[in-house]
Amino acid sequence: MHDWFMIITLTTDFGYKDYFVGSMKGVILGINPHAQVIDISHEVEPYNVTAAAYLIKASYLYFPKGTIHVVVVDPGVGSTRRSILVEKNGSYFVGPDNGVFSYIYQEAQKIRIVHLTSQEYFLNPTTQRVPGPTFQGRDIFAPVAAWLSKGIDPLKLGEQIQDPVKLPLAEPRWVNNGTLEGRIIYIDRFGNLITNITRTYFSAVSPPEADQGPITSGKVILKGKILALKGFYAEGKPGEPCVLMNSCGHLEVFINLGNAQQQFEASVGDSIMVRVKRSNA
Repeated sequence: MHDWFMIITLTTDFGYKDYFVGSMKGVILGINPHAQVIDISHEVEPYNVTAAAYLIKASYLYFPKGTIHVVVVDPGVGSTRRSILVEKNGSYFVGPDNGVFSYIYQEAQKIRIVHLTSQEYFLNPTTQRVPGPTFQGRDIFAPVAAWLSKGIDPLKLGEQIQDPVKLPLAEPRWVNNGTLEGRIIYIDRFGNLITNITRTYFSAVSPPEADQGPITSGKVILKGKILALKGFYAEGKPGEPCVLMNSCGHLEVFINLGNAQQQFEASVGDSIMVRVKRSNA
């Protein structure tokens, strides 16, 4: 691994009130003082593995090849769940084997997954800073990422596995010939509702066993209300429920200068419908 590929990102549900994030950075820099540590988010909803999975999916492609992404949203910390390293197309992901990398597996053509078992690369047990059962972000994931940034062979960190835990990620489904049902998968701090309906579904996909041409437009319906189709946020009138295709390629419900989550009392998992119109209809 080249010297200029020493970027380590952190995504957690730790917040900033406590010592957690700072001590992880301290462990990383203690092993590799040249590492560049970048925060993606520390405001993931506590224990929300699905939200963390979406955040890392939405962000990792914008980092250089060789970047190491540490994700710690870990309700099973200290249990028998495995600690893993995932390698995909020159990107690395370190964290718990609880499904947090499910979108990475979904996208990958070729991946390598290592169960982290080589304790000599964990927090140094010869010092007074003895690893404990409650903070594996500091004691396992941070030091592993730091050693990885120094060019260690991933296979020195443990053994390859083929059976990672995967979240049951909902896929959009065709309810009938012209209606696609999706789900809300993430809600951001502005109250925007991100769905699992991607640009591929909305603009190019045909229902199974149907040959009716590509989707050119449609009605998007959330909780019985038709949403206005827009190209960007400011195109919506203040207070008007709207929908657009966001910069990550997902259909997103928004209210310009408002909060769609509050107005719709929406939650992750809620259904959203797209009634499509086809080019030859």
